[in-house]
Amino acid sequence: MQPQTLNVQFFSSKVGGNKSIISALAHVFSMCTFDNWFIVIKKMKNTCSIVAIDFIEKLDQRFYSPKFMNAIRIIYPLYWLNFNANSTFLADLAFLKTQYCLEREFGDEGLKLLALLNEWKLDMGVNIFKVTMQITCK
Repeated sequence: MQPQTLNVQFFSSKVGGNKSIISALAHVFSMCTFDNWFIVIKKMKNTCSIVAIDFIEKLDQRFYSPKFMNAIRIIYPLYWLNFNANSTFLADLAFLKTQYCLEREFGDEGLKLLALLNEWKLDMGVNIFKVTMQITCK
């Protein structure tokens, strides 16, 4: 059986995408026969999975973690409109303390970086902060 070629113009009009990607797909599909179609599809799925995993890892390196993003939301009024804000607040604050209230060592020389925030001062202002945010939201 002869390999069937893919109509690149039809494909690009339906997908409307990048011509180099379309050309690459057309090349791959042009080598397909009935016998190797499922093998090619499986290899493409595996390749796409590898690319997706690599992309997600790059995003994780570039942006803050979801746990951090969930914790930092305490500074936004919409957080306090949530019915369980009081129950999640202390856990979110505790996570932020682990990020900003600890000294860290830097470099091979063992230089110490001071904590960005003072944990004692945060603890002293927690109640005022909570009341202020709750009032602001009403």
